[in-house]
Amino acid sequence: MAVEIETKLIILADEPGIVKEKIASSGTIGACSLTDRRTLLLRDTYYDTPTRTLSGRGVALRTRDCCGEFLEPSPTIVCIKQGEHREASGAFLREEVEFAWSGECPDRIVRSLELCCLPAGDVPPGQDDPQECLSCIGLVPIQERTTQRRVLDASWVGSPETGIIAELALDTVCYDIHGCQVLHHEIEVETKAPGSEAFVACLTDLLRQAFRDDLGPWDHNKLITGLALEHLYAQGILPARSGQTLHLSRPLYDAVDAFLKQGRRYPW
Repeated sequence: MAVEIETKLIILADEPGIVKEKIASSGTIGACSLTDRRTLLLRDTYYDTPTRTLSGRGVALRTRDCCGEFLEPSPTIVCIKQGEHREASGAFLREEVEFAWSGECPDRIVRSLELCCLPAGDVPPGQDDPQECLSCIGLVPIQERTTQRRVLDASWVGSPETGIIAELALDTVCYDIHGCQVLHHEIEVETKAPGSEAFVACLTDLLRQAFRDDLGPWDHNKLITGLALEHLYAQGILPARSGQTLHLSRPLYDAVDAFLKQGRRYPW
């Protein structure tokens, strides 16, 4: 099981696309070099039991389909994340395991998560659709979203021997909230080499300094951000209307943050 280490920022500018383009085309941020590598489209579905057994244990189960420019669609990837916590540096750490989808995945998920309450082995022979298979073991979708991701490689300026140290992802996350496309603009900086936590912290600080009025820290992962948006919609706080596109603004981010910091980390 790998350990994922990353920091998160949100884009608070009225035109987040301009901020992303400035970062992607900058080439350098202080002592950090940035190389624009590729753009991806990610389609994610998260699953849990109807009684939210996984959420209550701090476990996230996801399937992901990915495609990008000049790339064939990749096989569906299953990801299990757990043990998330935040370091004093502001970086998020979590345990993560990924594996390609296959007919054996439902049994593997039941065993690895010790979900004794689920009927492992009840998937009909020949069934290979992830959602159908997971429904057979009592798991239901709790969130579906798409993310447009622009990936930049990051390293120290003038130090080619160090190679790629971190990955910077410029994300436009689209949640479908009762027919409204709600867009969440986020930046992730993730370690890609052992011992690169200091580099990630440095790059994150440099971004905040360079875009002081346009970027802010974000303490929440994409899953709970989306589920909090669902709750705010039910309260009438989120002005989502079917058929419209809504970019999250500073006041809406403040509302999500306040709600999640009430101690309701898993608000569903």
